Amino acid sequence: MGPVFDSYVGKNGLADRLNFAAGSFFDDPLPEVDVVMMGHILHDWNPEEKKLLIRRAFETIPDGGAFIVYESIIDDDRSRNVFGLLMSLNMLIEKEGGFDYTGANCIG
Repeated sequence: MGPVFDSYVGKNGLADRLNFAAGSFFDDPLPEVDVVMMGHILHDWNPEEKKLLIRRAFETIPDGGAFIVYESIIDDDRSRNVFGLLMSLNMLIEKEGGFDYTGANCIG
């Protein structure tokens, strides 16, 4: 993902503001940053692993920092976001324990 990230950031004139940190977010220390963003990451894992990743992010972020979750969030009554529901089904098929979740689940 590093080369894709670097290319995108360079094309958008953000190379002096953003950098890519490679590694395993389960095994390696997270970098000391102001913002941790997990895009289509949490849906890969079971609830315990999701909570571990969120805890690790919050332990890294300083006061005033932010944790951004970018996912295909399912609507709370599970009736309108067909894409989110299909993505959740896809994660159940691809990864043992993986699934998408509702906005209420995410906030919780």
